[in-house]
Amino acid sequence: ACQKKLSVFSEVGRKYRCVLLMTCNRVEIYFSALDLAEAHSEILQALKEEIEIPFEHQLYSYFGCDCFLHLSHVTAGLDSAIVAESEIQRQVKIAYESALSYRELPSCLHYLFQKSLHVGKHIRSHFSLSLNQVTIPKLLFEMGSVSYLNVKKTPILFVGNSEINRQIISYFKRKGLENLTLCSRSLHAAEEVAEKMGVFLMPWEHRLSWHNYSWVICGSNAPHYVITSPQEPVQTQWVFDLSMPRTVDPEISSSSRVRLVNMEKLIHLIQRHQQSNTEAVLEARKTIAESVGNYVEKFLSKEAGVKICV
Repeated sequence: ACQKKLSVFSEVGRKYRCVLLMTCNRVEIYFSALDLAEAHSEILQALKEEIEIPFEHQLYSYFGCDCFLHLSHVTAGLDSAIVAESEIQRQVKIAYESALSYRELPSCLHYLFQKSLHVGKHIRSHFSLSLNQVTIPKLLFEMGSVSYLNVKKTPILFVGNSEINRQIISYFKRKGLENLTLCSRSLHAAEEVAEKMGVFLMPWEHRLSWHNYSWVICGSNAPHYVITSPQEPVQTQWVFDLSMPRTVDPEISSSSRVRLVNMEKLIHLIQRHQQSNTEAVLEARKTIAESVGNYVEKFLSKEAGVKICV
């Protein structure tokens, strides 16, 4: 919906020169306007034309300096489920560069993204936030491994050729797991991944046989459930739903022996593991606040009155 209503080809997207930051579990919209309240309202109205279900309760908005501080936290990985994960820095850079390739951005948005990327890089190089880091691939491997004596031969199905699934496949291959199958809606796009990583590839409709695999890891952007309760006996012990919104029907865990774990549960487990990082995170946030304050002061001394918002 965001890409459709706020892209370079849309009226609202062109008007406010939006930058879309898309991650595995959220979308952030950065824009510039003289009247932020009016722009904010117009963008929400455009999204409501495309999204049928109510979503206002899931929104957050930051204006001006708070927006700068938020993006700096995001870029440094402090706002991620996995503290200091490196993927988000790349995603922020891609969002900025993609917007640049389509439209001319105002100086405030250039400054916002360039300095946030600089702050993020500084935090990663000066704080040991990634020590003892628990990642989603590592956590899934540890959770699933306890159920099998010969985990290397365990048949595992990946539903969706998403970035998170590719990360997990790569991790599992490094751990020596051999029996991995990728099911994708686009076989052509997944062929290169399957060949490069050494996994089996099967058509999308064959996902209905998911119950024949010991683990199922679903990372799909489909707008509906793609894994539902089967009629046949279920051999599966673990199903991990990494999709936002969910694409695995919760009923599968109530009608079989399947242990269903969704992204919210994984995030909770990861946060418990990361409690030892609390002091370092607080110190990093303090450093970010100081850096953002200095950058804002320098910017306003050059271009007073220009506003930004997410």
